Amino acid sequence: YFEEFEKRIPRAEMEEMEALILAELKKIDPEYIGTICGSYRRGAASSGDIDILLTHPNYTSQTEKQPKLLH
Repeated sequence: YFEEFEKRIPRAEMEEMEALILAELKKIDPEYIGTICGSYRRGAASSGDIDILLTHPNYTSQTEKQPKLLH
């Protein structure tokens, strides 16, 4: 699998993954906000990985973690 990890992820595939991830996130809780960051956010044609920032208006650094997300 080492060769798989060395491959770049094309932007079109990143867009597909973004749609899939955000759809699944909405199933958990529609208030979650998912943002794909890193080279994708900067407009790169490909990326080495997928960086995702998850936020929620009701959770802060002082709030206990939501158990559903800790698998």
